[in-house]
Amino acid sequence: MEENFQIDDFVTISNKIKELDAVNLKDYIIKRLLWLEQNTNVQKLGMTDDEEIVSVYKGYISSNSPIKSSKSAEAFYLDNINIYYDFIDEYKVHINEDDLLKMFQDLQNYFTDTFGLVGSQKKRNEVYCEHSIELQTKRTDNELLSVHKLTEKGAAMCLERSAILQNILSILGLNSYFIYGKLEKIMIDNTSFELHSYNIVKITQDDYLIYDISNPLSLEQNGEKYYFPAINVISKNELDDLIDGCNYVFDNKQVENLFDCKATVLNEIKRIYTIG
Repeated sequence: MEENFQIDDFVTISNKIKELDAVNLKDYIIKRLLWLEQNTNVQKLGMTDDEEIVSVYKGYISSNSPIKSSKSAEAFYLDNINIYYDFIDEYKVHINEDDLLKMFQDLQNYFTDTFGLVGSQKKRNEVYCEHSIELQTKRTDNELLSVHKLTEKGAAMCLERSAILQNILSILGLNSYFIYGKLEKIMIDNTSFELHSYNIVKITQDDYLIYDISNPLSLEQNGEKYYFPAINVISKNELDDLIDGCNYVFDNKQVENLFDCKATVLNEIKRIYTIG
């Protein structure tokens, strides 16, 4: 039977997946992906060949969309459905409207356990080099670089992680944005700037959530270290301002309140996000 999917359909989809066993769940996700592919245009993301940055992208990212971290970098493609399926199958108990914060915590745990805490440019360059050698050996130029080659080598950084997260959120029917902008880190003794990718998720009619899957909060409680997702609620007006290029101050202390966790933030206190 043809599934009558909608883009913003989280409640319906989350209720459906709870009813399904592993085999039927995978079939359902495949149908959902096919529907999204048919209703999505191919779009170059990250940095283009002209060194233009695609700062804001809304919705599902096609498996045919090239994503580049820099002008000279090899483009990668989101063509591995197992990444999406594995998370949904393992954590579907928390995929519902009432447990939304638990679901975001599950996503952080899944990304940290599956891809490691952080990637590295060195590992990413090694994957690019291996892919280039493979192309030369096969004497073909039509083999695309799968994101799986980056994730399996622990080379997935913020761009890869936020792109994967964007599609998980889209598969689940959540209205979300993939952002590739600038991050200003305010430390005790210095301030640094870097390109950074993260996501914004619509959670109510008027509220949105900044979700930085690549910069989890390092928290300590009772001598144990935990990693919590770096998230913060913003209004529609704040979202519009952020997209228009204004700075948005992200205060990690608010994350403690969201999770009701009496903990000490070990990393930087504030992050400022901008577009472009």
